[in-house]
Amino acid sequence: MQSKQTKKRQANPETSSTEPTSYEDIRKIVLGWSPTMRSALAHDILDTLAQQAETPRPRRKTLHLALGLLDKGQPAPTDEEVEKMLDEYRMSKYSQ
Repeated sequence: MQSKQTKKRQANPETSSTEPTSYEDIRKIVLGWSPTMRSALAHDILDTLAQQAETPRPRRKTLHLALGLLDKGQPAPTDEEVEKMLDEYRMSKYSQ
């Protein structure tokens, strides 16, 4: 049993061509459709985009890696030590 859309495609000689159709050709054909049909096509296209967007990206171990960078086996530096490190860095960077 054929669907309605298959029957419509077969009945319309413009869409039964085996040649690739350009964007403008498709646009001209679609502009000849009723607003209801154009809206249905737009919904179908958006649904295909939504399905592709829902494909989850593989999860990365970002938190695990960040915690590994922080784990040096020693306590974190104090504010004074950090300030001293920054001063030393600035002196070496800007004293040249």
